[in-house]
Amino acid sequence: MFEKLVSVIIVTYNSSNDIYDCLDSLFKNNDIGNSLEVIIVDNNSEDREEMLEMVKLFSNKNIHILFNDRNGGYGQGNNIGVEAATSPVILIMNPDVRLFCPIFKNALTYFSDKNMGILGMQQCEQKEVLRQSFLPLQPSVRGLILYKIYTWIHKYSPRYFCIHGACFFIRKKALEEIGKFDENIFLYNEEMDIHYRLLHQGKYNIKYENKLFYIHPMHSRSETLKELQQRFITYMYVCEKMSLNRHKALCKYINLYRLHFLRSFLKRNNTNKNIYFTFYMYLLQQKKLLKY
Repeated sequence: MFEKLVSVIIVTYNSSNDIYDCLDSLFKNNDIGNSLEVIIVDNNSEDREEMLEMVKLFSNKNIHILFNDRNGGYGQGNNIGVEAATSPVILIMNPDVRLFCPIFKNALTYFSDKNMGILGMQQCEQKEVLRQSFLPLQPSVRGLILYKIYTWIHKYSPRYFCIHGACFFIRKKALEEIGKFDENIFLYNEEMDIHYRLLHQGKYNIKYENKLFYIHPMHSRSETLKELQQRFITYMYVCEKMSLNRHKALCKYINLYRLHFLRSFLKRNNTNKNIYFTFYMYLLQQKKLLKY
């Protein structure tokens, strides 16, 4: 019986078009053999049967499938996977993520340090096309500038940024000690919430390794107004939870999306321009509600 060293948790919701390529890349780049376990948590998908047919193609692999009787959100699905995981280290992985090189042996060298909490990696659009791998803890113009600077000099600071949540390693014990994923957050900003709680605990380190890679295609995506609003709502929830000044946070958010609107206007991107303007007006309304 092999000791399990890494548990990969993949939460699916209508992911039948993604799951085969995700698993195929995972097993092709598995450099720890039978010490890897994969846990799929399906959040009551409409395409569950189609997804199962894809997973059956890997019947000779160590895959556990758990069925959620409801879609309780990304965090709630991950918590089911965390409870089932038997490894000391967990890889949280979106079903649309692809690996193209081995990452597990190198990642485990970091976790030989008992104080290692989270390890982030370089996100790519495709091979050799790098994308945003960490996010400003405080969405703002200043946060955007800091991100550009830190990316340019190939540095990361947990003081200013949280690791991108599409694919990251975390020590199971550390996640359990801070209460796992907050199930009040249905979607968006889960990584920010976990980062803040781990940072405030002051026990574990958060690091980023730009020599470990994964693919998470983002270029063709543009957020809808509904997605922007949901991301903002969860951000304000995290601010309140962590006793941050929500009024200041909102003002910084407004300035950031004023900038996004102006950039899309100058680039003549009418789709983004209209979305950002509508969202900017929404934020101004939220400011009035928060103030009064």
